[in-house]
Amino acid sequence: TVGDAGHAGSIDMTNGGLLRASSLAVTNAGTWTRGAGTVELTGTSTLPTTFFANFNNLVISSGETTTSADLYINGNLTIADGASFVSAGFSLTANGGGTGSTTIGGAGAKLTINPSGGTLVFNGLVTVNSGGSWLNQGNTPVEFHRGITNNGTFIAGSGQQTFNINNQALTGNFIIDKASISVITLTNNNQLEITNALTGNGNLVQSGSSSILNINFPGVVGLTGILNASAAGNTVNSKNGSAQTVVGVNYSNLTLSGGGTKTLQSGTTNITGNLTLSGTTSTTAVGNLTISGNVKTDAGTTFHAGDFIHSIGGNFTNDGIFDGGTQGGTGTIVFNGTADQTISNSNANPLNHTVNVNINKPTGSVILGSDFTVVNALNMVQGNIILNTHNLTLGIDGGSNVGTLSHSGGTIVGSGKFIRWFTGDPIGSSDPAGLFPVGSSTDYRPLNIATASSFTPGALAVEYHEAPGSTDLSSSPVSDGGTDIVLRDNFYWEITQPSITPLSDGTYGISVTANDLGGVGDVDDLRLMQASGVVGTADANGGTTTS
Repeated sequence: TVGDAGHAGSIDMTNGGLLRASSLAVTNAGTWTRGAGTVELTGTSTLPTTFFANFNNLVISSGETTTSADLYINGNLTIADGASFVSAGFSLTANGGGTGSTTIGGAGAKLTINPSGGTLVFNGLVTVNSGGSWLNQGNTPVEFHRGITNNGTFIAGSGQQTFNINNQALTGNFIIDKASISVITLTNNNQLEITNALTGNGNLVQSGSSSILNINFPGVVGLTGILNASAAGNTVNSKNGSAQTVVGVNYSNLTLSGGGTKTLQSGTTNITGNLTLSGTTSTTAVGNLTISGNVKTDAGTTFHAGDFIHSIGGNFTNDGIFDGGTQGGTGTIVFNGTADQTISNSNANPLNHTVNVNINKPTGSVILGSDFTVVNALNMVQGNIILNTHNLTLGIDGGSNVGTLSHSGGTIVGSGKFIRWFTGDPIGSSDPAGLFPVGSSTDYRPLNIATASSFTPGALAVEYHEAPGSTDLSSSPVSDGGTDIVLRDNFYWEITQPSITPLSDGTYGISVTANDLGGVGDVDDLRLMQASGVVGTADANGGTTTS
């Protein structure tokens, strides 16, 4: 207790030192000089309304200390394990000298903020240790000048949390209702979720692979500074259940979740990681996108790719609706990653697939994880397509939607069929409209269909079967136009009519190209034979034209 009825009490801590007490009381106030000293409180008490209005360092080592007036702490505010500090509706400035910090210990330590008509400012780093709690029960606005490290519980309340004065960081997990960043740069090192508003003219930076920013409020982000989400591995998730406008910047990983329409901006052109859609959300591209990682659309989501060119460097998994652009339009997906890329699509509606596809892979292959349809155009520049027991279909009907194939490199390989639609118009022997660019992983062995006559529109399927070795037919040769076939390579092309509208009966020419046929002395000795005719009737092979 400071002073008595007849004497005013004074305390001078100019030279530092420690004042330890279970509580503080003032009977007759003289002069209080905080100096460089430390006050430690060991019991449960309410601070006096006068005299002890400011401290240099304040330590709450046990019990609960509650404010009863405005309070200024120049240096450190320390709340030890199991202790409690309550800011009870008055202004509080902690670490006002600029060199101190606020530390909330573990094992039940807590700092509680009740409703306040004053200003709460934490000028130093705020640290919440494991087991400790920051409880803004009063939903009070708070200013932070040097950031927060949270390893315990941090409840920000619904008041605005303002980050200003100094560049600072959030380390740990945070859910903040309203955050304002003023002038400075705030770095998110771990997980930050904003549930109501993100405003201010400062910058927000995602620091790296452990940084997750969840934007969980509808509408537009009000931050007028820069959102920098380019650091490798970080994720920004627009996750509210209502419509949101996605900040128009480039991303490492971008997730659109929750529900409603997520409106992309023209400033988003490059995603160096993954693009993921989940929940019931939908979005529409407003320009070309370069996505170096995976694209995944979950069931219930919709991605309108538009008539743009989108490059994908990773896997493409479509369990939702992928509208690849206007049918007959220029919307294109380019697979150009340097490693193997898997394409999977669980929705059977072919219009849910990509409109135009370019395969332009300097290394690696495109691997089908399900049946896949290209509606308009398939452009194979380099890199193989591995069917992986699935079917690749070009076109969706025999009218104006047969699809077109451009081929300058790469091979369709593996178990599975390449299915093409035909208009019914005559097809020349070297016309790309009749090309099936199949073969093995090492040998390009295409098959061409040709006919001089018109025919009923339909579809045809070709599957190349790679089989090692050869079969000796010398003991029972097969005649081919008067020439005996005595040795047959075991690889073959299988031509079938698919379950969709099959190609009509008629007379068609078949031409194939095959290399690496060891032991061939003269190409005039080569024949194309019907595989089922190896031990069957010779007239099934009516003669081969060599070229």
